[in-house]
Amino acid sequence: MNLCVFLAVPLVIFAPPIPPLTAADTRADFLKLIDRPRVPLAPEIEEAPPGPDGLTRLTFTYAADATNRVPAILLKSSAAPSAVGLLSPAATDATRSPSSSGPASSNGSVASPRRPVIIVLHGTGGTKESELPFLTELAHAGFIAVAIDGRYHGARSKSGKGSADYIDAILRTFRTGREKPFFYDTVWDVMRLVDYLETRDDVDPKRIGLFGISKGGIETYLTAAVDSRIAAAVPCIAVESFRWAVENN
Repeated sequence: MNLCVFLAVPLVIFAPPIPPLTAADTRADFLKLIDRPRVPLAPEIEEAPPGPDGLTRLTFTYAADATNRVPAILLKSSAAPSAVGLLSPAATDATRSPSSSGPASSNGSVASPRRPVIIVLHGTGGTKESELPFLTELAHAGFIAVAIDGRYHGARSKSGKGSADYIDAILRTFRTGREKPFFYDTVWDVMRLVDYLETRDDVDPKRIGLFGISKGGIETYLTAAVDSRIAAAVPCIAVESFRWAVENN
């Protein structure tokens, strides 16, 4: 017994210390996990004229990577923002006015004062269209409101049943480890969406916020943790254990 203790002590004494894990380390590791070659955004945009509610609607897609295009919808008011503090004085030049409806640029934006953006991320089984009521409220308040279809949801669901396709993809990931549909790929999609928003003349790139519910809430805090361009993040009901998820289907 004494011999066993004697042999064990040097292992404890000379074991190399475990370096502390910092937030920067975690961020770098996560970015390395989701990183992939950046391709041109190549946005394809369809804009409808303002409707009776005074909102302009854009449906568009952009390239997230070499094999995936992300369907998205953007709403904005054609009127001047009424909410106090929404316009950024530094981002508004003398050639623009709140009511400006100048020519659209190649990226689908119209010359006007730059506005803050809120990106809304749906939950499991949702779509960008399911967030339209909230997008509409945000647009009427003066924000540019944007939503996308998450991986295996909406227009990206082959069967039309987003939650079923998504769960199947999760199971494939657990079994093979060859893809990351469980939040991570959508984080990359959102980062690429921010890349696109930064090209728009009507967006204040310093005031881009994220809001998400459930699955979208998890994607919200993951994105905000690794992308410093996100100025504010509001994740809702976005924490659960894997055990709870398994036991509750």
